[in-house]
Amino acid sequence: MVQTEAARAWLAEHTAADPARLLLAAHRWPHLPVRELVAQLAARQKARAKLPVWAANSALLFPPNLSVEQASSEATARYKAGLVAGAAALADLTGGFGVDAAHFAATVARVTYVEQQAELADIVRHNASALNLANLAVEHSTAEAWLATAAPDSFDWLYLDPARRDGAGRRVAALADCTPAVPALLPRLLAVAPRVLLKTAPLLDLTAAARELGRVQEIIVVELGGEVKEVLYVVSRKAPGPPPRRAVLLAADGAVATEFAPFTEAEEAAAPVAFGPPEAYVFEPSPAVLKAGALRLSAARFGLRKLHPQSHLYTGPAPVPAWPGRQWRVRGTARYDRRAVAALVPEGRASITARNFPDDAPAIRKKLGPADGGDVTLLATTGPDGRPMVIVGDRG
Repeated sequence: MVQTEAARAWLAEHTAADPARLLLAAHRWPHLPVRELVAQLAARQKARAKLPVWAANSALLFPPNLSVEQASSEATARYKAGLVAGAAALADLTGGFGVDAAHFAATVARVTYVEQQAELADIVRHNASALNLANLAVEHSTAEAWLATAAPDSFDWLYLDPARRDGAGRRVAALADCTPAVPALLPRLLAVAPRVLLKTAPLLDLTAAARELGRVQEIIVVELGGEVKEVLYVVSRKAPGPPPRRAVLLAADGAVATEFAPFTEAEEAAAPVAFGPPEAYVFEPSPAVLKAGALRLSAARFGLRKLHPQSHLYTGPAPVPAWPGRQWRVRGTARYDRRAVAALVPEGRASITARNFPDDAPAIRKKLGPADGGDVTLLATTGPDGRPMVIVGDRG
């Protein structure tokens, strides 16, 4: 009944309403399944930020909130679809809400969605029809069972986003403990397709994961809205030596806004880096660049110096238009003292960033006193001499 014209009209009318209040007033609409509609409304509201197009589509069905939370955003799904564009066949073996599968279907000729929960499979089957994705086939199965019957070389790509919790709901750290356990399945995965695209949580150690998988061709750290959203591993039958890494900063539509070109751990370790006090500009790499581990290369590639070996803040004489991260024009530096800093911030307002510093941002604000806001940033860090310092910067 959620797909009747009356139900769609009700959802459209109450887009911004409080689901809890609507549930209490369910008697006002005796001809409608209000509890079911409220669940749809709550899921759409939760999805509005990362799935704006889907949330606005009244023809789609939404699963319970947990599946919405675990789904990729439209932007990251669109980016991944670009990585496999032009392939003849891809199978998504951890289908979930189907956001990734639907976007793959826009760039791949034939897509198979595999999901062990029957309810989710039914929802995606409906949504595939609503989105006119005739090339998206839905199969209700586990990844393991599907692999057992899949023919060798029947797909170009396999995609997996393993669940990172055990049966008791506890988070797990190793890929071998996720569901499905990709390392154990890897021989079979690579028999069915020559390449596997694996999505993992940002917290997973890149080196440990690559070692656990063993055949990684490339590691891609994906950032959206200033936050690392996922890490992708391209696994292939003929992976070369140590896998190169790259950091990708996405725009809201999933296009690449900035990219830190591929590098290896050996290149990072060998990159020359010099240290020195703040110059006219100070730079901080984006979270994706930091996660990828380009700490020395961030200095070497852009001709910058580091402030301190552990600070991961960089400095140079001029702005860097292509810098993958934040940059500030240095107004001045001061010791960690209220009066010294206040002299450089006459407007009395500033945001605070603490990097390699003994105090956190709330403690720094309490000690130094500026109100929050404005275009000025106080960068509390450790200088080349090992002493605490505060850099006052204007947005570059």
